[in-house]
Amino acid sequence: MTIVPTALSAALVIGIGNPLRQDDGLGWYVVRALERTPTPGARLRACHQLTPELAEMVSRARRVVFVDARADGTPGAVECRRLTPASTGTAWSLSHAFDPATLLACARDLYASCPPSALVSVVGEEFDAGEGLSPRLDAVLPTVVRLVGRLLQAEHLDDA
Repeated sequence: MTIVPTALSAALVIGIGNPLRQDDGLGWYVVRALERTPTPGARLRACHQLTPELAEMVSRARRVVFVDARADGTPGAVECRRLTPASTGTAWSLSHAFDPATLLACARDLYASCPPSALVSVVGEEFDAGEGLSPRLDAVLPTVVRLVGRLLQAEHLDDA
């Protein structure tokens, strides 16, 4: 059964990670920073991991920007890429395998809506238990917040 969502709402930022595991909490720090600055037309959400319950919120968004830390690469490196939904199948029912592309597929399959989406990811260097970002990620945080802000305001995600 496909449920058709009501009118599209604001853009949506989803910060992913665990703020008690240092750089893994980057998505939460970006959401907190955006809460302190004017972000008209944006809904902000921080979560430890993506779950199927977020599919309805995603389906109603005008666009979605996911923010997450990753472990591979040069610490502090920022990447922004356009997302497409994962291929259809039962994989999205496995919550531990839930990534942004899978969540987009879930929104498409359940609610017949898949908004334009991007993933902003930053390579972290400290993922041990502890609060606060590493000095390297703390230094790049304002750049990431500005990038997300540009993605929210751009007419098309590729324009930011």
